[in-house]
Amino acid sequence: MVRVLLLCFPLVLAAETERETPGELCKEVVTTLYPKWSAGEPRDRLRRVEVRNCRVASWGFLQIAAWKDSGTLPSLVVDTRRVTIVKAAMAGDVFVLETAGASSNVVQVVLYQGGEPKLVLDDAVKAYAQIELGWKKVSVILPGEGGTARVYEFPTGMN
Repeated sequence: MVRVLLLCFPLVLAAETERETPGELCKEVVTTLYPKWSAGEPRDRLRRVEVRNCRVASWGFLQIAAWKDSGTLPSLVVDTRRVTIVKAAMAGDVFVLETAGASSNVVQVVLYQGGEPKLVLDDAVKAYAQIELGWKKVSVILPGEGGTARVYEFPTGMN
């Protein structure tokens, strides 16, 4: 009986080690958006936001990774804690991602400030967010309890 337990234990450890540690960049890129596209520049030198899939054995979760200009590693890595993309939007320096999980959606906003990506909104909601894209601002409207919405506005950096 002891031998069976000892043989099974390493298999459990092997399955657990497939998971990327928090903050580690997941390998599978789902989509990439470039806030300041320049056709003459190599893509790996441009600021960008990627949604990545983090596989953990037979399941996974989505991750946001954001680079500043000429960055070789992402300046921001955030786990969404969710598995499905509901919405992805970008206008200027603002990137919005809404993801779904079992009990709620998560809305996350990355805003480039001074060329550096910052997570400026990370909120769970029980309904779908409304995202309004404008030339100078992006509005994220989160439905609240009793019909009271929370409204967030982010400057796009476009003049």
